Amino acid sequence: MKKIFSILTIFAMMFLINSCRNDGELAYNGDSLLLFTAPQSSADVLVLVGSGSTNYNITFGVAKQVDADSDVTLVVNKTKSTAVEGVDYTIASKTMTLKAGTSTGSFPIKLLEGGAVQSGKKIAFTLTSSTLKSAAFNQNFTINVSLTCPVSTFVGNFTYTAGFWN
Repeated sequence: MKKIFSILTIFAMMFLINSCRNDGELAYNGDSLLLFTAPQSSADVLVLVGSGSTNYNITFGVAKQVDADSDVTLVVNKTKSTAVEGVDYTIASKTMTLKAGTSTGSFPIKLLEGGAVQSGKKIAFTLTSSTLKSAAFNQNFTINVSLTCPVSTFVGNFTYTAGFWN
């Protein structure tokens, strides 16, 4: 029994010594792969009645900082979108330059009240670049736009005059 205990103690010591080794800092050294950086593949954006519009930033990035300036283009997938550009939303610039040494950027989108409906509309996006490869993940992003009333509309005292509550 003492031999078994001694052998197990030796193996446990060897395991502890090997498991405490520092592996160093992990770093990605591959290509600067282009992708959307939002935590999900879609976003629900509400346009308030009376606001005129709502602004939203579509964020993107690369897996590693770019070595040289790189142009990135935001492309609207019209077959997957129900919203119409110029009626439901506007994009200030569909192309932006990701400067050397940076890893993130964003495209500002203005969602217009005039085109928003309560049932919602979709805008589907992809990214392209002539100098950056696309990542195998996070390549599609969708904005779901809905029209809603501000909370202040529902604050106050009301008299219910219909139905069985009378």
